[in-house]
Amino acid sequence: MDMELKPKEYLALLKTAYLADWLANAHAETAADENREIVAICRKVYALAESFGFGDLVPYDHGRDDFIPSRDFVEEMESAFIAEHVDRNFWRELAARLTDRVMDEKFGAEMDGWSDEQYRKQRDPIERKVENELRENGLKNLFLLGEF
Repeated sequence: MDMELKPKEYLALLKTAYLADWLANAHAETAADENREIVAICRKVYALAESFGFGDLVPYDHGRDDFIPSRDFVEEMESAFIAEHVDRNFWRELAARLTDRVMDEKFGAEMDGWSDEQYRKQRDPIERKVENELRENGLKNLFLLGEF
């Protein structure tokens, strides 16, 4: 498949490829853990950067024999997209997990027989309370039990 892209469209594709790679592979501890299909697509997109006038964003690194996003491009992507995503995801996930814990402690196996409606009726007010607490106080009122 061939696509004709204007430089502005290519830049959007470049950012999309970078973000896909980050989402799929940021957690990878080694290259073997990475999603190879996404890495391969990124390399194809990165290889076109010079021809679209964006070679400074993903220059070719002869030592690695690969195209590597520049520090400026990585920092731009971090500030424009990734930092907010990570922050919002952290708070959503924390609220969801704390709500799950409260539900388990409060209702336990009783929830197994509940309909979706019953479950939501019990969960929603707890979830709102947890979200409000986190919104108002952040981590200030959370603590860990045990010795550290």
